[in-house]
Amino acid sequence: MKQGELFDDRPSWQREAKEKKRDSAQDLHRVARDLQRHILDFCRDHVGLEFHMADLVDYVSSRHHAAPSSTDRVLRKMRSDGLVKYTVVNRSKSLYRIDGVTG
Repeated sequence: MKQGELFDDRPSWQREAKEKKRDSAQDLHRVARDLQRHILDFCRDHVGLEFHMADLVDYVSSRHHAAPSSTDRVLRKMRSDGLVKYTVVNRSKSLYRIDGVTG
């Protein structure tokens, strides 16, 4: 127990809500980490190649169950973190090209 938790005088529903929030944050981190691993694998195999976002989503979803929008959200985050470099070749066709992988 952390200091102060022994004498926590908050109602039990508030303590339980805090625990659920902590668990939820841990779950989100775990899912993002798993998605990132699969996205990196895909990107390493496709450096210099064009692909449609549906190709990446299919690849990731065959290895990990997640919402399709999670894949492109994690990919964008990886780009902003400098792990993956890609070019949007044609936004309306969801066509991308992997320019490099540093992660």
